[in-house]
Amino acid sequence: MSDRESDIEGLLSETRSFVETKAELWKLKGVDSITTIISTLVSGGGVVLLATFAVFMFSIALALVVGRWLGSLAWGFFLVGCLYGLASLISYVFRNSWMKSPVQNTMIRELLK
Repeated sequence: MSDRESDIEGLLSETRSFVETKAELWKLKGVDSITTIISTLVSGGGVVLLATFAVFMFSIALALVVGRWLGSLAWGFFLVGCLYGLASLISYVFRNSWMKSPVQNTMIRELLK
């Protein structure tokens, strides 16, 4: 009986060790996924910030050029504003397929990796 009890205790000890190791592995995988997502967002945020600044400058230049062609700077800014309004409307209509789904799919892919 003593050998059988020590075998059971050994098995329980091995099982406990396995479960603790598995939990640690899941924790590390979760940390890896979260840090990957955060680093992707931070680096992407920097690129988006620079791109936004470039688009802002280009928009001002475009408004000035169009305004000179039309003879009034106000009309140039108005038309560029209308262009951005139209782009905003189109992106709002297609927001699920262009923005929401790809972001969700990327996050799910990273978390399940």
